[in-house]
Amino acid sequence: MIALVIGAMALFGPLPQAFGADLSGTSKVMAWAAAGPARGVAVTALAGAPKRHLTRPGSPALHYLGGAPGRADTGGRIAYLKPVNVHFQNESPPWAVAFTAKLRTFEVSTLATGSDYRFIVDGRATPLRRLPGTWKPVRIRVRFRRPGARLVVFEMGRRTVFGGVTGRVSRSRVDFGPRTIWLGDSYTDGTGATDSLAGYVQVASSLLGLGDSWASGLAGTGYLNAGGRGKVAFGSRLQSDVLAYRPHTVVVAGGINDGERRPDDVRAAAAELFRRIGSSGARLVVIAPWQLNDPPTPGDVTLNAAIRAAAEEAGGLFVATTGWITDANRRRYVGSDGVHPTQAGHEYLGRRVAAAIAAL
Repeated sequence: MIALVIGAMALFGPLPQAFGADLSGTSKVMAWAAAGPARGVAVTALAGAPKRHLTRPGSPALHYLGGAPGRADTGGRIAYLKPVNVHFQNESPPWAVAFTAKLRTFEVSTLATGSDYRFIVDGRATPLRRLPGTWKPVRIRVRFRRPGARLVVFEMGRRTVFGGVTGRVSRSRVDFGPRTIWLGDSYTDGTGATDSLAGYVQVASSLLGLGDSWASGLAGTGYLNAGGRGKVAFGSRLQSDVLAYRPHTVVVAGGINDGERRPDDVRAAAAELFRRIGSSGARLVVIAPWQLNDPPTPGDVTLNAAIRAAAEEAGGLFVATTGWITDANRRRYVGSDGVHPTQAGHEYLGRRVAAAIAAL
């Protein structure tokens, strides 16, 4: 873990205190899973909205991570928020809200969207839970065994909305570090993961100590391929979904959906995308197209070379993925559709990505 964090410092900026930090300000950058489970805390989901809200979702006491909060059009008296940084239909990536709580008990307001959630309390995680899919108001009660000030991060899976916290909380003094946005396709949006809080982006980000990491993935899209059904290619949403939120680093992971395009055309589109990222002042990391063939086909090699050339011309760092998926590990890491990672596959790719980035 230490080697991963040191290797990532030059690329992603100063170390965040992130999920492993305590309220004294001591830096303990680590994956939350390495810190062990949360103890002395009970989490219970109850039907119905909370009766009171002292900290509404728009309060400056709340620090949002993983996405830009915006109004969710759900109706009713509660002004729920959701991430609005992926501009397509109702797509909303995993995200989180952080705050400092001195309460023995508080409740979080949300809707029963069938999504995953958990709490990180002073760097330790409660068990993963899933909301029902009724789309009715839910309040999640958190009760601590002992009093005291705690850093709380409420992690929410895809499609989760947030309606505030009962009780008065304060903004955390923890530095979550510079923002990283991952621009990609269905791999980046977590397709295939049974735990929507543990796609490859979340796993890699946790291992690298990235506290404010955004997954901006749209299935079927690429450098040229728009993915159909009103979606757009990477370049058409770069400004609205990525650069508008002023990331320190942009990680582009795509190309698998551009396999039917001419490599020269893909290279030109990638070069323009990377130029715009560089012009914004953000640092650039490019992950090669996910290689599913063992050995790679001539088409795989040519496409990979085209994207690599564009990345190097732009001064970006390039992560090769050849040899990660093999005939020996395919059954464990690739799902029944033959394309998307299983949960174990997402965790494996996240570890590979983190190690590769740390070594750059």
